Amino acid sequence: MPAPDTSQPESRIHINKPQPLLDCGRYAPKRCVGDTVDVGADIFRDGHEIVRAVVRFRPANAAVGWTESPMRALDAHHNGVRWAGSFRVDTPGRWEWSIEAWSDVFSTWRDELQRKINAGQHDLGGELSEGALLIEDAAARAERGPDRTVLERALDILRDDDAEETAQFDAALAPDVLAAVDRNGERHGAAHLELQAIEVDRVRARFSSWYELVPRSWGGLKAVEELVPQIAEHGFDVLYLLPIHPIGRKNRKGPNNALEAGPDDPGSPYAIGAKEGGHDAVHPDLGTMDDVRSLCATAREHGMDVCLDLALNASADHPWLT
Repeated sequence: MPAPDTSQPESRIHINKPQPLLDCGRYAPKRCVGDTVDVGADIFRDGHEIVRAVVRFRPANAAVGWTESPMRALDAHHNGVRWAGSFRVDTPGRWEWSIEAWSDVFSTWRDELQRKINAGQHDLGGELSEGALLIEDAAARAERGPDRTVLERALDILRDDDAEETAQFDAALAPDVLAAVDRNGERHGAAHLELQAIEVDRVRARFSSWYELVPRSWGGLKAVEELVPQIAEHGFDVLYLLPIHPIGRKNRKGPNNALEAGPDDPGSPYAIGAKEGGHDAVHPDLGTMDDVRSLCATAREHGMDVCLDLALNASADHPWLT
């Protein structure tokens, strides 16, 4: 077990029981293009600070940064700790996701100030100066634009000794100030969930209609290609072929599992491998690799996929064995 990293203090925020997971993260859950991935976790910390959290996600191995989606507390009304969020996957392949949670110091300060104002307290200069420091920090992080303008305008009012108290309160509690600090403020004591994975497949992986056939029974791959339009008209979107590789001759069986084959018996298509090649070759009686490519192109023109039986069986004649 690796030694803990002591270069940084341990976060006071904990992220437990994340979902979706399969076998505690051993396998990546699967989704299809266009699906929404619902994310959940128990997120909590000690003390009374307000906690915020987001889902971070991106396609794996892509030259893009993280995209974030906000998470919300599901059961905070009875002091629960369950949070939920979601993100949409729009390209096939592996996606990465994580959760980031932090203590929202500004929202905590703002909530405390609001409660004191509601209780009728005055002379809150100390509290306002504390908030001004938080707004100043966010303004320094913001690029020049609307957010910085909003924050600097609020600072001018908070630091104006001649400003009315109600005006200072309004500036401190303004929703646009809260939103600007949220976008630019520091994420204090942030905790991160270790990276998780989602495997995203095409929509056809969720459901499709398969038509299975034996190419030899129809006269080979070229003859099968001629059948594609008719098969597509019946609503099938996947053409499923039994193995099309060369068949071994040693120990070849005949019809009905006979122990000896006749000179014209082709043998089982699952006895893969002969002098003509192995799993990367096409049986010469069925066609060529160009015929395979042509079949796939024709199927694609009719909105179909071609699926080959992934059989790992090998005959005694398989060239890879020698």
